[in-house]
Amino acid sequence: MNTKYIGKWHGRADTPFFKGSAYVDIFDNNGEYGFKVEVQGFDKLPKFTVYNIIEGENSLKGTADINMFGRITAEIEVHFNGDTFTGEIRLPVFGTVQILDGRKVS
Repeated sequence: MNTKYIGKWHGRADTPFFKGSAYVDIFDNNGEYGFKVEVQGFDKLPKFTVYNIIEGENSLKGTADINMFGRITAEIEVHFNGDTFTGEIRLPVFGTVQILDGRKVS
């Protein structure tokens, strides 16, 4: 596990279904990556599990099962550049959500 990805990150999405920002806290979960997500305007998010995480030199890729309208499986890819990042969440039916203007906040 690469500690350079550990921390709280902020980004924004602009899609036909959602426009706003999200915070993702990436933490050490007993030697594996753990994730806590907060999304602007949502007090309660669907439960999700992230697995099959692959580390690149400056990226994380993984799969997420999201309990929303049944189980949805999404592919996630995030590219880091120091304290900034961009990302994609590929969802069946909804398409690809681009995460823009990402930055580390703590």
